[in-house]
Amino acid sequence: MRKSINNLFLFGLLVLVYSCVDDYQDANPPRLLDSPAVTRVTASDSEILEGESTTITATVVDAPAGVDSVAITATNEDGDPVGSYTLNTPLTGQTQGDIEITYTAPLKFMGIVAVSVTVYDKQFDEKGEVVRKSSVPKSAEVEVICTLPLNGTYEVTGQFLQDDFGSPDVVLDQEVINTDCISSYLVEDLSGGLYTGTYADNYGTDPVEAEINIDPDTNLVTWENVSDQFGGEVLQDDAQPDSFFDPDTNTITIYWTATSYGERGISTFVKK
Repeated sequence: MRKSINNLFLFGLLVLVYSCVDDYQDANPPRLLDSPAVTRVTASDSEILEGESTTITATVVDAPAGVDSVAITATNEDGDPVGSYTLNTPLTGQTQGDIEITYTAPLKFMGIVAVSVTVYDKQFDEKGEVVRKSSVPKSAEVEVICTLPLNGTYEVTGQFLQDDFGSPDVVLDQEVINTDCISSYLVEDLSGGLYTGTYADNYGTDPVEAEINIDPDTNLVTWENVSDQFGGEVLQDDAQPDSFFDPDTNTITIYWTATSYGERGISTFVKK
């Protein structure tokens, strides 16, 4: 009889203990785990040509609840989406490791692209509702370079048809740089050396920097808003043929005139 009473007492005590534990857990649910931590995002090639790809690696050092998803953006300096990407190693369910992404630049684009990576986990709060914690977004910068063949160094011959000093022809090197990956190019001195030679010596002029446009269909060369530094403009010389690009010889020929005092010349750019 006494043994039965002891057993009943022990059973009641156990029920009380388990009840207390359940009440404690209900009143004190487990805390959510820490957010995922990403230490760095790197690019295997920080410079690529338009249309090419590079591997982006995001290193996760700690994701206590495991990786659930990865958010990726690739934007230019204005915040606009640029190019495409593929998530190769999502690291789903793992607490650490490297996430690998292939980023591909678009054609006809040049500039800096920021590829940003954010890692999310999936947890449940005391109500059983889903809570997603995220890492701090980190990014790698990739410079996309245009592959247009006209970029490069040119031998420039400046022939001066009319100027204040009867200046002789000038031969010098200039860089021609594409500015939009399509048809616009920056030239250092549209005058072919007049404004960096005798005019610089006598008048203190600067090179006549200009952005020229080469029409991809007609090969005609045009430009706008180029100052002659004396209050006028440097324009296409209407007494000469239209300025043009010869794709067979990679030669740009500029026929120009200045409106202030009537200087005229021919600048011939031959790619080296």
